[in-house]
Amino acid sequence: MLAALIVATAVFPAVAAADGVAPSAPENMRCPGRPAPPLPGPGWTITPVWAWQNVVQLDGPMGAGDGPYAVALDRQCNVYVADSIHFRVLKLGPDGTQMAQWSLPGQRNPGESSSPRGVAVDAGGNVYATDTSHDHVYKFSPQGKVIGTWGDCPGGGTACDPKLPGRFISPEGIAVDGAGNVYVAEVAGGRIQKMSSEGKSLSVWNLAGKGLGDQLIPGSLSIDQSGFVYMTEAYNDWVAKFDPNSGSIVGKWGGQRGGQPGQFHGPLGVGVDAGGSIYVSDAGNWRVQQLGPDGSFKSQWRNCLDGDPPCDFPDAGSDVGQFMESRGIALDGQGTVYVADTDNQRIERLMIVDWTLTPPPDSGSG
Repeated sequence: MLAALIVATAVFPAVAAADGVAPSAPENMRCPGRPAPPLPGPGWTITPVWAWQNVVQLDGPMGAGDGPYAVALDRQCNVYVADSIHFRVLKLGPDGTQMAQWSLPGQRNPGESSSPRGVAVDAGGNVYATDTSHDHVYKFSPQGKVIGTWGDCPGGGTACDPKLPGRFISPEGIAVDGAGNVYVAEVAGGRIQKMSSEGKSLSVWNLAGKGLGDQLIPGSLSIDQSGFVYMTEAYNDWVAKFDPNSGSIVGKWGGQRGGQPGQFHGPLGVGVDAGGSIYVSDAGNWRVQQLGPDGSFKSQWRNCLDGDPPCDFPDAGSDVGQFMESRGIALDGQGTVYVADTDNQRIERLMIVDWTLTPPPDSGSG
């Protein structure tokens, strides 16, 4: 259930409407957010009040480097959480109430690496989860039944080469576009695979030689209104934008580790709003950054030990609107920002909590 909130200090542009979403846009863009109240009369204006909230607090040790890894939304604004420390996917209502939980298939051994580390939803309400430690992607029906196991190879032999299309090497980030194409980033495979909704590999984008570095850690994925794919690369501190048809990189930001605005230190999550602004879980700097569509710095949220500004000593924090090794990010059609605050074992969101109505300039008394 919802917990405390803190009013955000960033200035947001006009609120985007979720109707008129492009066909190529992912499901999270079709969640409309909080409706605005009607205006009392001609000339009145309305301004949203944004604030951070805790959506849900999960069980788990604080600061363990594990916990909720990723977050996704459907068009009804239900929230899906990759609860990796418990090897399950959680479905929450818009108010944070748990509606369902689906455990990953298979035997889990003591000390095994956690999963799932990615979660996504398609237009039919099917849910996709990456089982990083078992090199699988699972497709769940809206009721939670496993209806697809991708990457499996029961026959053995050369057909089970993990480098072949349709197989995975430590899949992590996952995203679904408006046409139902599924994109999977492989941490140890150094590639992104574009899959059909039935699990057929449509294309493979090998990331080597694309200017991101010789050693790569592909991570979180996100999709914008036009269907372009965004990926975090934590080893070399990049956020990259890919053409969904060719797999070519058409934009990249970062590449130089640092704590200044617009720089990254191990980015682990990325999301895009309806206007094209980019949101990054800058985990090593204990913050979430907001960038413009061109990658220019716009705002950030973080914990500062010496006040903000100048914030010469940023650190992890557990208050609302602060972060400890945050990862996955998702945005709805209104611009609500959902963040998997992993080491704090919670999901936070920055949303409209109220509206300020202002009368016309000539309507004052006296």
